[in-house]
Amino acid sequence: SIADSSQINYFKATADLEQVSDTIISYEYDDNFNEVEKKTFQKIVQPNYTINIKSNDPGKTLEYFHSKKWINNENQFTAIPFQPNQISRNNEGVVIKSTRKSVSLSPQLQENYIVIRNSALLYSSLKMLSITEKRIISDIDYVLYGNKSQDYWIKIKAKNGELPLILRW
Repeated sequence: SIADSSQINYFKATADLEQVSDTIISYEYDDNFNEVEKKTFQKIVQPNYTINIKSNDPGKTLEYFHSKKWINNENQFTAIPFQPNQISRNNEGVVIKSTRKSVSLSPQLQENYIVIRNSALLYSSLKMLSITEKRIISDIDYVLYGNKSQDYWIKIKAKNGELPLILRW
């Protein structure tokens, strides 16, 4: 199993979404067949994140990731689709961080967890949801999913509002 091979005990992950401008460079040809650079700009939603992987043997964890070719020559963890990032080793395990902005983890939790903080960028990008579903999601502050051993839990924190949550929906 991956836990045995990599010596991973648990992981923590926190992400915040941000809208950034992305530049696309393409080339066209003019009437004289000269190459002309064309720049277009688009807005994309990019996560800023930190993933902390707790391991009994961080060296073995990194060795396992290298054997799977999940770390490239630029020391980026490529098994997740969000680049650029940096992977490093510390005394307790391995840390993967997006390189644009740092995001801090919760120091209290010592088990697997994922925090999804709500933002307008998150629910506006969920195109398949109805207007009512988007309104409900907009009332949520964050979702915290965790597990320890065989216990799994989810915590949903609603934003403060004029009415109690049950009356808003």
